[in-house]
Amino acid sequence: MPPVLVLACRRPGITDRLLSLLAASGCRELFVVVDGPRPARAGDLEQVERTREAVRKHGVPVDHLMIRETNMGGPRGIPAALDWFFARNGSGIILEDDLQPDPSFFQFAAELLERFEHEPRVAAIHGWTCRLRPPPDSYYFSRYAPGWGWATWASRWKDFDREGRLWFDRDPVRVLREVAAGDEGFVSYWFKLLQKVYVGGAMNWDYRWVFTNFALGRLTATTGVNLVDNIGWGSDATHTGSKPFCQLPAHAMGFPLRHPRELRPDDAADRDEHLASFLATPSMRLRYAFAALSRWTASVTR
Repeated sequence: MPPVLVLACRRPGITDRLLSLLAASGCRELFVVVDGPRPARAGDLEQVERTREAVRKHGVPVDHLMIRETNMGGPRGIPAALDWFFARNGSGIILEDDLQPDPSFFQFAAELLERFEHEPRVAAIHGWTCRLRPPPDSYYFSRYAPGWGWATWASRWKDFDREGRLWFDRDPVRVLREVAAGDEGFVSYWFKLLQKVYVGGAMNWDYRWVFTNFALGRLTATTGVNLVDNIGWGSDATHTGSKPFCQLPAHAMGFPLRHPRELRPDDAADRDEHLASFLATPSMRLRYAFAALSRWTASVTR
């Protein structure tokens, strides 16, 4: 298994659960970053300390562990954690504490990290997808970079737009049109969203990573069946209080992998993801509701 970075903060129970899963899956190179407590948030200090204890219980070596005394948050803290991790590893898997990967995700990531190590057009490997119908191959190439269970290389991560200058150094409309496959709705949506990040000051790290790869013409190798479940929805979540309608159950990947013949984006899959994950259109909500009902019906009739 490749080295794994776990990003944790104040949820000891799910952190312990993820670390136990990693141990059972044969992880030997584990790195953990525990963010500090948020100022003036009741109970944070206690929860962070319990999370630190959970991490120590798993015997993470001191030089593989970063314990922060103050809270850096996501926009600054996650890029800094990845910089620390990739200063020590040429490639690896990144997991936030609230993720539960199917064990097959690790073999999937390991095989593709090796396969595309010297292919600069591939930015990352992703184990999460909201694709309802699996493609004919084990994975497809996407313009998007969802951050729920992924892997990449130090050589790709070094290009991350840390200073937030890429939007101003490039012609953003031209960049977006080059990756839009003729979809002006794509251009309009991402221009408005990324303006909030770069001009409005939101500085979300994940959108800067997306735009980095847009600008460099890179794609992600994205699983055809969802391999990662996110169990972090609720009142203590940083961003989302309820589970998104497009979050699918995690399944095992079949091996040997079936590889796409061409390294080009799957336009239809990207369009569906845009409508589901980003726009959350009524028609996509209905499609996912029917799919969930079909899964439930199949489970009770077995």
